[in-house]
Order: sequence, then C-alpha cells, then structure tokens
Amino acid sequence: MSAQQKSAWYSLGIGLLTIIAYGALWVTAGPCVAPAAMSLVALAVFVPRAFPVTPDERERQIARHAEVLGGSAAYLFLVVTGMLIWLTHFRLKPPVVDVSVLITGAWVAMLVVRSLAVLVLSRSPLAAGD
Repeated sequence: MSAQQKSAWYSLGIGLLTIIAYGALWVTAGPCVAPAAMSLVALAVFVPRAFPVTPDERERQIARHAEVLGGSAAYLFLVVTGMLIWLTHFRLKPPVVDVSVLITGAWVAMLVVRSLAVLVLSRSPLAAGD
C-alpha cells in the first residue's frame, strides 16, 4: 500500500468520524452544539506529516483526478446546501446561516470524496493517455 493510499484511508476515517460525530451531537445535544464536531477535521492537517508522499507519474495523475472530484464535491455541497436553505427559509423568514459550518461541511465533502477517489483510482488501471 502506497503512502498516498494510507493518507487517503486516514483522511476518509477523519471525514466519516466527523460526519458521525456531527450527527450524534445533533441528536443528543441539539443543533447548537453539533458544530463542535467539525473541530475533528483539524486532524487532517497532520496527513502530509504522517504519510510523506514521493509520487511517481501515476500517483500524481491519480491525485489530480481525485482533487478535481473533491473540489467538485465541495462545490456541489455548497450549491445544494444553499438551494435547500433558500427553498426552506425564503418564504418563511430570513435564514440564519452559520458560514463556518458551511465551509467546514464543504471541506469534509472534499476530504471524503477525494479519499474515496484516491482509493478507487489506485485499484483501477488508468489509461496511459489520461
């Protein structure tokens, strides 16, 4: 298993742990306390130190594809969340939006999708022309 795959497993674990902790805090403590779970994403800062990657051409190509997919997931998260907020609150009252939760949620979406993309693309043979 390459260092890139190890870092992807670590990042995927952090992302899923954050999602589970957010849901658990939402159910047990309420929506005001649930954003505290987003602090777990800070553990992702240690990924480059824990698993230094010296990529070859194939791993660089996998990383590029995974970063595009992760960025697209973050953008899609922000668009869908914005539309849901607008649809549910537009006619009732002006929405109160916690921007830090939106940004951290987009980061978690990017982290999870990028990690999954690295793991899936590492197992499949990439075409030589990609």
